[in-house]
Amino acid sequence: TELSNSKQTVTELTEALDGANKKAATLDNELTRAKEMLKEATTLHQTETEKLRETHAKDRAEIESNHNDALQKATALESSLTRVKSQRDLKTKDMDGKINSLTDDLDKHKKMLKDSRDKFFDTRQELFATSAELRKMHERAGMTYCNTTLIMEDSTKIFSNLGPKITVFWDEFYTKTLVPFSRTLGRIWAMCLEETEIIYNENLAEHVEMAKNTLNGVYNDHVTPVIDERIMPLVNEHIMPIVDNYRDPVSEAAESVRLTAISVVKHTSKAAYAYLSVLEIDGDGLSFPAEWILRQLEYCKDHSEEIVDTATMYLPLFLAMTITGCFILGTIAIYFGVPTGYVWAYCTIRFLFRPRRKKLSPKKAAVKKSKKKKGTANGGAKTKSQ
Repeated sequence: TELSNSKQTVTELTEALDGANKKAATLDNELTRAKEMLKEATTLHQTETEKLRETHAKDRAEIESNHNDALQKATALESSLTRVKSQRDLKTKDMDGKINSLTDDLDKHKKMLKDSRDKFFDTRQELFATSAELRKMHERAGMTYCNTTLIMEDSTKIFSNLGPKITVFWDEFYTKTLVPFSRTLGRIWAMCLEETEIIYNENLAEHVEMAKNTLNGVYNDHVTPVIDERIMPLVNEHIMPIVDNYRDPVSEAAESVRLTAISVVKHTSKAAYAYLSVLEIDGDGLSFPAEWILRQLEYCKDHSEEIVDTATMYLPLFLAMTITGCFILGTIAIYFGVPTGYVWAYCTIRFLFRPRRKKLSPKKAAVKKSKKKKGTANGGAKTKSQ
């Protein structure tokens, strides 16, 4: 039994050895196949590496050629850019020279135009003076009793000699008398205002404030209810619709008249300023009145809107002062800075309480009319006899 068991074991071991040999043979075959595959992979890797080296060399050569082409193009562009810059500088220099020459020509033409304009104004002035002189000589030549031409020439010479002396006297009188007098008068007026303000604050301020409060109370208690209850409804019912209907057309017309007046003042003062600016007396400058007029015209030329607005603002007041007969007093008050409200109040009081003319009786009126008729008849007879 042991022998049979050992034989069986030997057979099993033999079979296991045969299986191991078969497995070893298969492993040898697989090893040879793997070696062959490794060899093939190595050869393939070598071929691929050679191909990659060849393609890399080709790409590198192409990149180098492209780089060289780009460098050549950049060099060409740089040279063309420098050439364009040089051409641009030449053209700019040429244009600057042309512009400078044109500017010089323009300045010369402006100077020639100014000279011709000055000559035109001088010639025009001379023509006006010659025409006036010829007209005067023609008028004087018609007189037979005396030689007025020589008389006028002598008087003209006398006044032409007296003209500079009068100008010098006026300048000295203005600078030495009028200017200090105006300054002194202004100081006196300021001192009077200060003293008046002190007296007012010390003695009258409290009474005026009390009277003002009393008047305000009376006005609020008695006048305001009447205005609110009776007058304002009538105004809103009858007057405001008329005002609303005529407000826009009147404002548009007033604005158009204002713009027209501004344009007229501006152009007129500009023309007068241009005409007077060339009237120089033998190159010695203008006289004092002419210089003053020239300054006023220049101010009107530059501030025409202010002139028109100021005239529009003060025109009704001056008309009221003229109508009420207090033009001189009101003008002096405005010049010394008195508020316009006080001047309006004075004009109103003067208009309400002005002296009335006495009515003539019918007999006196008839006698006055007959005297006027006789005077006109005698005057007509005298003229006919002459």
